[in-house]
Amino acid sequence: MDCKLSKVEQEAQDFGIDLSLTNYNLSLSLEQRLTNHQRALNLVLELRKAGQQYEQQLKRSTQTPARP
Repeated sequence: MDCKLSKVEQEAQDFGIDLSLTNYNLSLSLEQRLTNHQRALNLVLELRKAGQQYEQQLKRSTQTPARP
């Protein structure tokens, strides 16, 4: 595909920046972009929660019982 790039797009491409994902996202409707954002945010929150649970399990498993 041979399309005319703006000066800024050409400079970004010359610098090595791939704008294909940006262009794709801009082709989506606002509702589609918000849905994609919410899905990504939900994933981040779930990963954070899983990491916190893992750290708590790790702490519990490495604690030595106190001696009387």
